[in-house]
Amino acid sequence: MNNKFQIGATIDFGCVVTNDSRKFAWRLTCIDGEWIGGYVPCSQAVDFKQVAQEVPQTCSYDPITPNLVAFYNNEEVAGSLKLNLGEILVFRCKDIGKFKLVGNRELQCIGEDLLLATPVCTPLSQHYDYALDKPPTILFRHQNGPIAQTNTGELLVYPGTILHMECLYQKRHGVPVWSTKRAQRRLYPQGWATGRMRDSTLEYRLSIYHVNRGDTGEYTCSTPAGQSTSVNIVVDDIHCPWIELSRNLEMSTNVTVFGTIVDFSCSNGNKVIGSKSITCLTTGEWSSIPPACERLQCPPIKIAFKDPNILADVSNFKPGSKIKLRCPNGYRLRGSDSGICSHLGNWSLPETPHCVAIHCPRPIAPVNGKIQGKGLVQVGEYVSYVCDKGFLIDGEPTANCVGNGEWSSPAPTCVRACSYPGSPEGGFLDNVRFYYKVGDKVGYSCKPGFNITGARVIMCLETGHWSGPVPTCTIPSPPKTLKN
Repeated sequence: MNNKFQIGATIDFGCVVTNDSRKFAWRLTCIDGEWIGGYVPCSQAVDFKQVAQEVPQTCSYDPITPNLVAFYNNEEVAGSLKLNLGEILVFRCKDIGKFKLVGNRELQCIGEDLLLATPVCTPLSQHYDYALDKPPTILFRHQNGPIAQTNTGELLVYPGTILHMECLYQKRHGVPVWSTKRAQRRLYPQGWATGRMRDSTLEYRLSIYHVNRGDTGEYTCSTPAGQSTSVNIVVDDIHCPWIELSRNLEMSTNVTVFGTIVDFSCSNGNKVIGSKSITCLTTGEWSSIPPACERLQCPPIKIAFKDPNILADVSNFKPGSKIKLRCPNGYRLRGSDSGICSHLGNWSLPETPHCVAIHCPRPIAPVNGKIQGKGLVQVGEYVSYVCDKGFLIDGEPTANCVGNGEWSSPAPTCVRACSYPGSPEGGFLDNVRFYYKVGDKVGYSCKPGFNITGARVIMCLETGHWSGPVPTCTIPSPPKTLKN
């Protein structure tokens, strides 16, 4: 097929029926010059010949699927969302021990639709009265340290924590088995749960005492009925940044480990402006910026950044506002290109930004020539090349320094040349120039009534000299008369 398709074009191929009686079509989409495939409901499919030539630049997502949680740029999606082409959503179930994610964990925006159908979260055995044909539910209990679910569906555990995982299966039907992959310990205690508030006829437990990084791995509970549920555990000591308090602001705890909730109050009787509590997320970031007890705003760009060349895109100057920095044409940004207005009323960036002038590399003078211009040339400026006497420029005599720090043309060379040879009095030269390349020829002729004396054609030699002198044009002498 020799057709050419625009970026974003889609092609659909027929419909197939899955095991659960759902109908899907196979769709190919042109992304960055490659065909990428995925399934879509047949109701969304079009005939193969109907190829989309104009693709919307955004796609929509609404968090309406039960028990499914979506994350965009590490933040949980709480309402309707517009994504730009190429942006990605990440999914997990609301409770990874009670639901199983079916479908793709990541979806990419390719236009009005996402790349693949939105995943779903199917309930595990606890929702079906512990039916034998359902994968078992797993409950998590912990001591001496926090646990949390990551955005990508793992169980994050803080080092030193005591973790119990209880696989729910009715004891009268047999005994489940816990198995591990990638974990470094060979054996973990397992057996029917005992103790206060535990059900020894339902909860089959695996315990990890004082977890360490070597306990990172996959843990699977398999039932005698052939059903299984797996949990990926990641052991890491993730902390959020230390909170610097603004004036009159007080917080409930100095702890910064993931899962910590910090509550805020004002010592001056004011109401808290912003979030009254924030949580340390599994990404090592606070769920929002700390609040304040008085209205703050970040300073104007010209005051905040000493470099007068810095340009900024910002919607407002309130705490939490994001800023995008750039430089004018001819300058390159060094340092951070984005930041946020902090709860202290200043722009928070990892590195101080500044604009650096873009220069083209120092040009090299051609052999038998020289450069006219500055040693360092900034974008927008130019240099000129001049050859020594007896040499001719072969190439562009000037070069501009363009926006990417490169020259608009390569440096020329200076080649041996012959200068203008002159023309005889009463005669003509057929090719008048200041300089002639080696091998160039010039021809001479005389005005009517004049005779040419010398070579009619001379050539420029490699020595820079002409092959002969310029001929002369003379008026012939009148014929002599005989005396009687």
